[in-house]
Amino acid sequence: MAFSRCNNCGKHIPARHAYKSGLCRDCYRQGKYRKPTFRGGDNMGFRPANHTPKTINERPTFGGFVSGRNNAIFIKNEYQLELDNTFKAIVDTVHYIQTKNKELKEVYSKIPSVKYNIEAHQIEKAGLYTNLGNVLKKETDFEEKMWKTTQQGKKVKSITVKNKFKDSDVDEMRFDSMMDYFQKYPEYASKSTFRKILEKIDEKEREIRKETEHYNNLVSNYNFQLSEFEIYIQKAEDKLAAYEKIKEDGEKRLADCRYNKGLVSKFRSEQDKSDTNLNLLSHRFDAFKHTLDLIKSAHSEGPRTKFKEIGY
Repeated sequence: MAFSRCNNCGKHIPARHAYKSGLCRDCYRQGKYRKPTFRGGDNMGFRPANHTPKTINERPTFGGFVSGRNNAIFIKNEYQLELDNTFKAIVDTVHYIQTKNKELKEVYSKIPSVKYNIEAHQIEKAGLYTNLGNVLKKETDFEEKMWKTTQQGKKVKSITVKNKFKDSDVDEMRFDSMMDYFQKYPEYASKSTFRKILEKIDEKEREIRKETEHYNNLVSNYNFQLSEFEIYIQKAEDKLAAYEKIKEDGEKRLADCRYNKGLVSKFRSEQDKSDTNLNLLSHRFDAFKHTLDLIKSAHSEGPRTKFKEIGY
């Protein structure tokens, strides 16, 4: 008879009880059984895996030595334990990948909107500088004193966006020349007309820096999670391959055992046959493999290239 251990007190119990409640009769009567848990979201469709050991606790006997049962039980326990542990690792890894896949999608969905905000702020900033230039041209001799100097090859030294969205090089040169003009003639910067525009420009610059920092944080987080996500997919595939290899080797060795061969083995009871063969009834290998394939398919269809951070 196949034996296992009570999940509560550790007492030896028949396997048929372990497969149902995992408890001995006394613990079950005392109400120490676990209440059923419901799983939803990414885990919907998966019932909690039963990790009760399926090995056979049977002492070797002389009759077992003669019939070859001792060797069959030993081989069965060896491969059964390894398969149980490998399947548990598959379950944990696939569930972890499901969680990380959800987090990856959430981060990815935020990046385009933040980038759009930066583009919008850049356009608004360009509009403010255009207004400032119009006012300067109207109320000062800005064009005559500064624009010719800029055209002679003066280098741009401020307000430079490495990954620009809308501004041209000429715009940058003109923006720098306006700032130089206010440095040379600070009396204009104190006027209310110019001061209001300059304050709006400073506020817009702060918004751009804030959004750029937010964008770079999201990009850094996404790139890190993407690398980790793909590593865990590879780990899951390795575990699936290992499970199939262990299962194939175990079934071959058990089929070659003297106890499982010959005419007598065909007349043994189903329970006796189960004791010397692998028990994979609760291993939903195909279900988890299919889930991993779905995640990989959805991941491969989406953009997998890493984003680049924006310098400011």
